[in-house]
Amino acid sequence: MLALCLFAATGAALLAATSGHAPSRAHAATVGTSFPRPNLSNPIVIQLHVGSDSLHLDDSRDYILKMPAQKKTGPLYIRGGGNVLIVGGYMSTTTKGPNINVSDDAGTHAGRIVHIERLLIDGSSGVPSDGIKIQAPNTIVQLEMDRFVGFYGSLSGYHADVVQPGGGVKELRIDGFTGSSHYNNLYLRRENNPLEPEIGKVTIRNANMFGYVNGGSSDPPTTIRGIAIGTQGNPPSDDSLKINCSVTDPMVLDNFWVTPPSGRPAGQFVWPDDRMASPANWCNARYSSAANTISWPNLSTANGGVISGVVNVGGHSDFVPAGAAGLSYR
Repeated sequence: MLALCLFAATGAALLAATSGHAPSRAHAATVGTSFPRPNLSNPIVIQLHVGSDSLHLDDSRDYILKMPAQKKTGPLYIRGGGNVLIVGGYMSTTTKGPNINVSDDAGTHAGRIVHIERLLIDGSSGVPSDGIKIQAPNTIVQLEMDRFVGFYGSLSGYHADVVQPGGGVKELRIDGFTGSSHYNNLYLRRENNPLEPEIGKVTIRNANMFGYVNGGSSDPPTTIRGIAIGTQGNPPSDDSLKINCSVTDPMVLDNFWVTPPSGRPAGQFVWPDDRMASPANWCNARYSSAANTISWPNLSTANGGVISGVVNVGGHSDFVPAGAAGLSYR
């Protein structure tokens, strides 16, 4: 990893730019305004490199991370810190793995916020990669008006997901989001063997995920799922294990859309899907052809996790179209 280019600064000008962003809940219907930027106290500003950045931040300080003025081709690792703000920028890592990895350290304060807004991440590098990987059970991660698209992965190689909080997250908040991967989109299954920290409350609002036909010889031939929830079994592909149905915390789906690739049944573009094997079939997804929606009616009381809302199926226009996130918003 390249050495950090770190300079202590008050960040007054950048902090001033964040003031007034936080809307009242009365305006939450406007796409991308549900979750205000975190309050930043005398933030340190870090100018990120085009190459790799591996940051171990001071848990007693807040930060503004400034993306470079061109496509960032190295990954960004954010470990620790107080509140963290990223606005705008464009990246596609040339290193196999996550584009962004957010993790806690031993001193991370519960409830700190990492807020990522108007960021474009894509698979233009052609290297197997995730959009964002989260290993942060004390951290609230907010994604607003972001576009994470076109990632590449394979069943036998690197599993490329748009968003994966496999190492836990205190809360995941998404409002205004467009995402796609040739492998998996939102992979929100709690990892197991060993059992990782739980995935806290998830809110997905004004978001669309779409899939690809990769070709008959590809591995997999199409994008596997638009969204996967619950807890992994051992092995994760065993759809008969009851633990698949374990959702630990509430989930809110509000104007959330998935577009399955051609030939992929809607009920098979989610997990749990609509034909789980016994004894896990009690939590089958239910596809309504009349409403063109998917729901998990039997998960409403599973382990305290309440699922509110439905997955809408269809070709909704991108909530964050090309040009609505990226370098223009630095």
